Amino acid sequence: MKKWLCLLILLLPLTVFAEEQLYAAMDENGLWGYINAQAEWIIAPQFDGAGEFRGDYATVMVYPEGFVPDPDDPMSLFGVPCEGIIDRTGAFVLEPIAEYIDPGYDGGYYGGKDTGIWVISTADGEGFFDIPSGYCSSFDVWVWPWVSDSRLIPVNGGYMDRTNGEMVIKGDFYAVDPGCFHDGIVAASYTDMKGEPIKFFMMDEKGNVIRLPYGVSTVYAACYSDGRMVVVDENERYGYADGEGNIVIPMQYKHASDFSEGYAEVEFFEGDCGFIDVDGNVLARGFTWTCPFRDGYAKVGLSGTTKQDSVTGFINRQGEIVPFMDSDHFAAISEERIWKSLGGGFWDSVLLLDSQGNVLTTEAYELPEYDYPYFAEGLQAVGTADGWGYINLDGEVVIPLQFTCAWNFDGELAPVRMGDQRGYIDKSGNVVYMWDSPID
Repeated sequence: MKKWLCLLILLLPLTVFAEEQLYAAMDENGLWGYINAQAEWIIAPQFDGAGEFRGDYATVMVYPEGFVPDPDDPMSLFGVPCEGIIDRTGAFVLEPIAEYIDPGYDGGYYGGKDTGIWVISTADGEGFFDIPSGYCSSFDVWVWPWVSDSRLIPVNGGYMDRTNGEMVIKGDFYAVDPGCFHDGIVAASYTDMKGEPIKFFMMDEKGNVIRLPYGVSTVYAACYSDGRMVVVDENERYGYADGEGNIVIPMQYKHASDFSEGYAEVEFFEGDCGFIDVDGNVLARGFTWTCPFRDGYAKVGLSGTTKQDSVTGFINRQGEIVPFMDSDHFAAISEERIWKSLGGGFWDSVLLLDSQGNVLTTEAYELPEYDYPYFAEGLQAVGTADGWGYINLDGEVVIPLQFTCAWNFDGELAPVRMGDQRGYIDKSGNVVYMWDSPID
């Protein structure tokens, strides 16, 4: 009994102090604030625009006095100092002085949703805001935006600690396209007077060069992954080094790529392509071309001499060719679920399949644009000519197709549109909060 009581006491603080998810919403006056999953206002409506919370922070807009944006011209906001950053109390941690706060590329974020940064552009220059720590840099920092979730990020003049602005490693590292740290290691390069790379090398987070054997160097845009770094020798033979610079997979390939999901693409000197594991064992080979593993599958060229005249197929993590995935009209969600496109493009209409190729959906669906189709919270927004709703991983409609538009769940709620209204629904399909938002 005492053990259970102690466990309950330990769990209580986690329950009491767990931060609830907040959702941007508009009130009847056209002002934006944030509600919780019960539609209670946590941050009162007071902003002219509001973005999603990432960690403990969100971007908002406050228009300058007298400024009215052109509703027909999204670019009317370009160059207007109106974006800022707030915390979970609604207080500004960055006043609305930014002309643009860049969240990332195609929804992929810079370094992850809650582990990344925002890139901030102001009239005085550029800087960044680190989401995990809440640190905001000065606005004289040019940051390479394709950052990882590492503590060190590439900026003008070297690598900066994004949690406090300290320049940890100073140097002119390949100014056009600097490498990013992954698991404490980066493939870097010093530059010549024209900004071109001189020699690529491995480096740790203290700026120490990790020595490689004579004549061996890292390659452009290589990332340390699965404990391996792509390297190349003077004879243009590729292999892999570990985090200490030891060659652990021999220099024996015509070309090699980073590891993804435990496997790397390699090109053999015999002319074919394939995949190896972290120990150099061949998973599969004999392909015309390859793509990295994603969600348990890799796209490959099965025949032909070029990518243009080859037949597209897929292999699984066992190295087996998947019989029914016989074209480029497939996209894996996981090892157990796959989308199949019925049209010329993936966003035309799709069916949901299992790993054996069995069709799980009773009809073809559209998927929401600009939204990753990965069944967030176990539900996926889908649509037909009759409306939008949600299916589960078995292809069953669990929220009827009754909305004008629908997007994927983010926690407990999902954004939807019903005619001239926008708002949120819960996982049972109940409307939680709506506001007027006519479509022009």
